[in-house]
Amino acid sequence: MLCNVSWRESCEQVVCYFDFFFFFNDTATTEIYTLSLHDALPISGKKEARSIIFLVDNSYSMGYRDGGDTLFNKAKKKAKEIINSISVNDEANIIFFNEKPVSLIYDFTNNKETLNNILRDAELSSAKTRWQSALDLAFEMLSRAKNPEKLLFVLSDFQKNGFIDIKPVEGARIIPIFIRPANVSNLTVTGVEFPDYINFNKTTRISVHLKNTGKDKKVRTVIYLEKNKIGEKDVNLRSNSEGDAVFFYSFSKKGVYKGFVEVEGSDNLKIDNRFYFCVEVRDPLQVLLLTDSKDSEEENFYIKQALFSAKD
Repeated sequence: MLCNVSWRESCEQVVCYFDFFFFFNDTATTEIYTLSLHDALPISGKKEARSIIFLVDNSYSMGYRDGGDTLFNKAKKKAKEIINSISVNDEANIIFFNEKPVSLIYDFTNNKETLNNILRDAELSSAKTRWQSALDLAFEMLSRAKNPEKLLFVLSDFQKNGFIDIKPVEGARIIPIFIRPANVSNLTVTGVEFPDYINFNKTTRISVHLKNTGKDKKVRTVIYLEKNKIGEKDVNLRSNSEGDAVFFYSFSKKGVYKGFVEVEGSDNLKIDNRFYFCVEVRDPLQVLLLTDSKDSEEENFYIKQALFSAKD
């Protein structure tokens, strides 16, 4: 049986972009904007004081490299650009989010140096994206903001996600800023599949599931067990397709084995090129058939056929 999976609970297509969307239970008082930064922030002239939240995605997909830099660094640069253009009457705070949202300062500040230092020191995570808790925290912070105008900048690659049961703040404006690569190309190990029951000294089929969102390519997949390489295989994957690298291995004794699979070669997002697993190898199942029939062979025929066909 497979007793554990990768630290990634699952992996859909890691770099596949969808339209930004919210599912609000009340949208009457919240507006979603895709306006330019010029429209969002004043260049000159008297404006109402604003309370601003920057919601910055630092989940692992933001580690995708585009043009020599990660999407996360591009998001930080864009946030810095906005921070440097806010007025002295504005106040702001930053939330970084992946599976859990984090704000390093409790309250709003108008100190640009503080905000830029927070951006500078922020790091990418190896976690997935959880939108709802991040948006809940942002709206909670905006609800206690002192200024009449409230802005929420969301900087993300906007993976496929739905946002449910969110109660936005009255008067808040949401401004999504799309941080996306020009051309998407990524290899992903999406999973490793073992039989439900594994016996030692029996040949075991191991299927490694792969996904390619780039051009046609030959993918070398390598599998390790207890830090030892036990096999490698080349698989031809067409553009935007999935495929399997299949290995066969015989475990020499029962016990729990740890290992991982990885795809070799250059890739724009390395973190999803490796998948960890552990498997439990057991003694063969012992089956005793009891019957009160004189013709036990005939009565047990189908049970024996089922056991015989599944014994390997």
